[in-house]
Amino acid sequence: MDNLPLTSVIMPVHNEAKFIAESLDSILAQDYPAECMEILVVDGASEDETMDIVTEYSRKDKRIRLLSNPARVTPAGLNVALRAARGAIIVRIDGHWYSPPDILKQAARLFRKYDLDCLGGRIVREVGTDTGCAIEFARNSLLGGGLSIRNNPSIKEHVTQGPNIAHIWRKAVFDKVGLFDERFVKNQDNEFNLRAIKAGSKTLYSPCILYHQHVPDSFRKLFHQIFAYASYAPMLNLKHKSFINIHLAGPAGILLVWLVFLIFGIAGFISITVPLVLLGVYILMISHGAFIAALKTKKFLWHPGVFAAYIVIHAASSLGYLRGMLRFLNLPLASSLWSYRQRK
Repeated sequence: MDNLPLTSVIMPVHNEAKFIAESLDSILAQDYPAECMEILVVDGASEDETMDIVTEYSRKDKRIRLLSNPARVTPAGLNVALRAARGAIIVRIDGHWYSPPDILKQAARLFRKYDLDCLGGRIVREVGTDTGCAIEFARNSLLGGGLSIRNNPSIKEHVTQGPNIAHIWRKAVFDKVGLFDERFVKNQDNEFNLRAIKAGSKTLYSPCILYHQHVPDSFRKLFHQIFAYASYAPMLNLKHKSFINIHLAGPAGILLVWLVFLIFGIAGFISITVPLVLLGVYILMISHGAFIAALKTKKFLWHPGVFAAYIVIHAASSLGYLRGMLRFLNLPLASSLWSYRQRK
């Protein structure tokens, strides 16, 4: 491929010392002309050795530029990088991701082959512990909410309307629909992609685009991740009424209904056995799901891990979504999100 476009790799980071070197190495190893690539690492005031590692890399390779993100949230860091980016193609790679050496060339090829604006691909979720494996099985199952098509190796190349697919864009898309909405500390990529889709941008999913992502390998990390994403889902629902996260809103609704039954039972309006029976049914259901996981994988020691992962997933998504609803007590925020929806 001649005349490859200048590509800007943008990387928002915060406390990524454990994986940042692996991520940078995978970018520097790209089969792509050095003069056609720049790497913009935006640090959100990391408290570990992330900045030291990136600074050392930037001394050795001038393609790497370290920028500052004083707001310390991901969308603000992305916007800092976008304002500084010179490339016609924007590729987001997070500090705990790494990629094969052809991802930039594949992106350039697909943009040249098809009339498209946004591009996404398959994400391979990397875990290194038995707990992490149990968590991944739970997350892939229906009881765990299921994962996106971008985690399914059998999905073929196709044009999609999915907002959680694109992480590579033409720079012109940002000129057309604006930058990332910095109110969305989480889910900012989904929110931006929804705006791009509504503006007529075309998104392609291709398994030729491949990332590896280090994912939570402990229940504490799992809870924090899902709680954070769920807590910003209601904002996304209000701003883009066509995008409802059933796997997040569903558990929250079920939890509220169960709490109502529990309160009525304690108050004596109904028998207290009703909420207790419902709780027992729930425990049996997730225990059965964990047992199926053990049978399928022949890893019977995973049963308690999958069981625990289901509880953590459901608790985090429920509490996070309810936390997000409480955010609407900030009336100016709710009003601005509603106003956007009304304009559309």
